[in-house]
Amino acid sequence: MTPLTMDELGEIYRRTMVGGADVRPDLYEAIQDLVDRSYDAYSKAIAEGAPDVIEDGLRDQYSKARNLARRVVEARAHYIAKQLGPPMPRSATEEERQLYNRVREVLDTFQAEVVRL
Repeated sequence: MTPLTMDELGEIYRRTMVGGADVRPDLYEAIQDLVDRSYDAYSKAIAEGAPDVIEDGLRDQYSKARNLARRVVEARAHYIAKQLGPPMPRSATEEERQLYNRVREVLDTFQAEVVRL
């Protein structure tokens, strides 16, 4: 796997927001790796007693990676859900509402696993 950069993640987000874009096949693994690398760098700086300015910069980088990763996963999940059809009408049956809720739970779980929120 080629490591994902913040710039690449930003570009994936921009393309996804305009209607779903082709992405690398290992997208979610690469997102996890980027967030993990950012967290590891921040944790290492804390453990080594790095100057506050470095620690703050790495914390900001980790926070940005995590937030952008969350937005990408949300956008991709929304794109997938949109492919299932329009929003549920008020006339939906109880069974349809239960199905919708189960699909929503699956998407939420998927997002949490990828971004580790």
